[in-house]
Amino acid sequence: ASSSYWRGDSTRESLQRVYGISFPDQKLLK
Repeated sequence: ASSSYWRGDSTRESLQRVYGISFPDQKLLK
């Protein structure tokens, strides 16, 4: 998940939506 932050806010926001749907437990990914 950390790799999604340096890409950019716009990209990160999109990834967060995907992760939120694909992986409801983002805490485990961290």
